[in-house]
This record gives sequence, C-alpha cells and structure tokens, in this order.
Amino acid sequence: MSEELQQKLRDQLWEVANRLRGNMSASDFMYFTLGFIFYKYLSEKIETYANSALDDDEVTFKELWEMTDSDAPELQEEVKNQCLENIGYFIEPKFLFSSVIEAIKRKENVLPMSSNPSLPTRMKQRRESVGSFGLAEVAQLI
Repeated sequence: MSEELQQKLRDQLWEVANRLRGNMSASDFMYFTLGFIFYKYLSEKIETYANSALDDDEVTFKELWEMTDSDAPELQEEVKNQCLENIGYFIEPKFLFSSVIEAIKRKENVLPMSSNPSLPTRMKQRRESVGSFGLAEVAQLI
C-alpha cells in the first residue's frame, strides 16, 4: 500500500472516529472501542472453537443452544466444559457479538431497560451526542 493511500485511509478513519465519538472524550471513546474489539474477538474465538468441536455432531454452536430435544442439555454442558477447559471462558450464543448485532439489525432491544429506569434517558442523550451513527454502524467499523 502506497504512503499516500495509507495517509488517506488514516485520515478517513480519524474523521469517522471523531464523528462517532461526538462529545465523548478521546480516551473514553478509546476504552469504549477497545472493549468492543475485545468482546468481538472473544465472541469469534469461542464460536469458532465450539463450531469445530461440534463438527462431528453436525450442528453449530448457536443451533445447539436453540435445540429442545432431550440430548441437548447434556451436549450443551459438554461444549461449555470443553470451552472452559481449553480456552478458559464461556459465552452463551445469545450473548455473542454476532448475535447482538443480528438482534440490533432486527431492531430488537438488546439492553435490559427494565433494570435501570434512567437508562433510556441516558441512551437518548448519548445518541444525540454521537449523531446519526448507531451501534450496528459502529460494529461494522470494528
């Protein structure tokens, strides 16, 4: 990649970052963004690992958690234990980054609004300070 093209890309990324963060300080935005990147990394890592562990069963990680037959809980527990033993953590498929983004695209509420009555007001204020970008747009940049 040429130096000129790299500089153009840097400038575009910086402009997008400034538009996304709105009135948020650069350091707060950095922690927010790094958290999303780390969450996405952990989600993709566990989904890839679990899907490969389930190859012989011909089911995906997400499909397994949607199954209702009598064998599902046992297999779910086995996959959970394998994840904990081999990668050190476990995230249920409904909490994976990809699942959250899918829910957002379907315009579903992904936050437990009822647990914090002031959250909708704070979210509206944050949305106004960020501008026209939504979480789905932020996720696409990550």
